[in-house]
Amino acid sequence: MVTTATGRISDSLSTRRWILTGALAAAGLGWFLMAVIQTYWQALVVSVTLFSFQGTVYAQLLAILRDSMRARGEIAQGTVGSAIRMSLSIGYAAGPLLGTIASALAGYRWTFALAAALWLVVLWVTVRLSLPTTSKNSRPTAKSRGLPTAAVVTFALAGMIALSGDTIKVAYIPILVVNRLHQTPIAIGLLFGLGTAAEIITMPLAGRLADRFGFQRVIVSALLIGVADYALLAESSSLWQLYLVQLAHAGMLGALHGIGSLYVQTLSHGSIGAATSLLVSAQTLASPFGALVGSYGAGIVGVPAVFFVSSVLCGVAAIMTAATGWGDGRPRVAGSRLHA
Repeated sequence: MVTTATGRISDSLSTRRWILTGALAAAGLGWFLMAVIQTYWQALVVSVTLFSFQGTVYAQLLAILRDSMRARGEIAQGTVGSAIRMSLSIGYAAGPLLGTIASALAGYRWTFALAAALWLVVLWVTVRLSLPTTSKNSRPTAKSRGLPTAAVVTFALAGMIALSGDTIKVAYIPILVVNRLHQTPIAIGLLFGLGTAAEIITMPLAGRLADRFGFQRVIVSALLIGVADYALLAESSSLWQLYLVQLAHAGMLGALHGIGSLYVQTLSHGSIGAATSLLVSAQTLASPFGALVGSYGAGIVGVPAVFFVSSVLCGVAAIMTAATGWGDGRPRVAGSRLHA
């Protein structure tokens, strides 16, 4: 709710700086409090209040990225945007590892304090940066009032449904590897590590393809790859098949994460902040939704047949994305200015 609300507010402002800096300050304060609080209930309050602004930070960064590319007259938005998104993914992958090392060396309270310091460093950099303004052409009209279009809502739901299938995969693939294929936990780590490494390649590749063929076509194609790799996972009987699945699956995730926000922004008709925030919020809901559907499906059909559920979800997401219209999704250039 916080992410969606702040996204709509940012569209009505001349700059997203104040929303972003406020969210960064709230998140940094939250991690500082986590370093000193003493009870579970205090931690719960911090998580529900201050940590809710972390989604705002992510959504505002993606919205500012689009504002910057428009201001610079960037034509290769897919290539540039996916490369920036890739850098965020590297941070998500490195963070847990660095956090584990820090907590082992200094304890979890000092690790939380370090996290707070890093958020404040980002806040300091943001304050000093020259951020683009939201031009009149990029703001929602009085008629739309910043409300998301049907296409935006449809794609946001499609993203949630597709990523809920990934939640099922992450939850049940260890059971498949250990109980059915009789492999060690090391194999699980190698599988997930391969997928993460492959995404570093597939994200910029998806952006490059989107600049040539359009965001929507690339995303729909990636979701169809997801349909196939989930089905292969459900029928897998050897470890090498799972490695193949991970490589193919990185293509789907690379497209969804790398250019998904860029595509929803092209559907927004000016409400870039609201559309991006809605997509981020929907993706957050993928974990509980996928856990619920996965537990129900696994209880009925078992493992590995539950991965067919993920395949069906990915197919539904592909149809929904196609239903947003077959415009090529590429930026329109008029002179040196880009129009969403």
